[in-house]
Amino acid sequence: MKFRSVFKPYQKVCVDESIVEWKGRLKFKQYIPSKRHRFGIKLFVLCDCKTGYVLDYLVYTGDNKHINFNESLKQSGSVITTLMEPYLNKGHIIYMDNWYSSPLLYQYLSEHNTGACGTVRNNRKGIPMFPTKLAPGQCISAITKGMMTCKWKDKRDV
Repeated sequence: MKFRSVFKPYQKVCVDESIVEWKGRLKFKQYIPSKRHRFGIKLFVLCDCKTGYVLDYLVYTGDNKHINFNESLKQSGSVITTLMEPYLNKGHIIYMDNWYSSPLLYQYLSEHNTGACGTVRNNRKGIPMFPTKLAPGQCISAITKGMMTCKWKDKRDV
C-alpha cells in the first residue's frame, strides 16, 4: 500500500473494524449493529493513534485470501499479524479490542518486539483463572509468561 511509503507511524497504533456504507448489492456486504452505517463493506483498519492516519486496511470478503492465515492465531489474530507485518520488530505498541486479543497473539507480538494492549474475553485460551465475583472497585492481577492480566469490577467486569 502507498500509505506506508508516505507516513512513518508513531509508537502507538490501533486496529479496529470499520464499515463503508454500501446500499447496492454485494456478495460480501456485512451488518455491524454498533456502527453508524450498519450495512456495507467491512474493513479491518490499522491506524496511528496519535494522528488517526490510516496505515493499512484489509477488506473482509468472507474468505482468508488477503490474510496470511495462522491456524494457532485463528482469523482475528491473523488479521493483526497481516496488518502489522511491516511494523513488527520496530518497537510499536498495538491497541485492540476483545475480538482480536488473545494471549497467544500477545506472545507472538512480544516475540517480534511489538507490545500489545487490549481487553480480552474470559474464554480465550491462556487467560489465568480469576475469582468470578469481585466487589465494585476491586482489582486483581496476575503475571504469566511476561504478560500482565488484570481484572477489575466497574459496573461490569472489565
